[in-house]
Amino acid sequence: MKEKINNHLIKLVTILILFLDQLTKFLFTNERIIIIKDLFSINYCENYGAAWSLFNNRVSGLILISIVILIFLIKYKQSFLLNIRNKIAFGLVFGGLFGNLIDRIIHGFVKDFISVIIFNYHFPVFNIADIAIVVGMILILIAVLKKEDMYGKNSSNKRVL
Repeated sequence: MKEKINNHLIKLVTILILFLDQLTKFLFTNERIIIIKDLFSINYCENYGAAWSLFNNRVSGLILISIVILIFLIKYKQSFLLNIRNKIAFGLVFGGLFGNLIDRIIHGFVKDFISVIIFNYHFPVFNIADIAIVVGMILILIAVLKKEDMYGKNSSNKRVL
């Protein structure tokens, strides 16, 4: 029974991130709330591009790129060891990609709302999906560096499902 529950961890994390992302985007649409002055605030904005507004107003291309990346990652995850960290990593990335993809398809832009300033640097406004993608990709990079993919010396027959 435990193995069956573990096999669904990627789906569970994906759904959880997707839900949290869409819920927070709904709750914070058109909001401006200062949480910690000159450090952290809720500041709704519409991003018509990708990270740092790259590829601005190229929604169709960004939708296509997101779908291609999702297909690649779904196939690529099968080359990784079957462990909790790797399952969580792929679930985070999938949930984040789906969250931003839904925004692009429905609205033509991504809803961002988390605003952070550190040492007078205003980071680009981001959302829960963006956080999940970054954290998930860092965990995947750690797995690759630990050689937990099929090309690494620590690989085994137990692969992510």
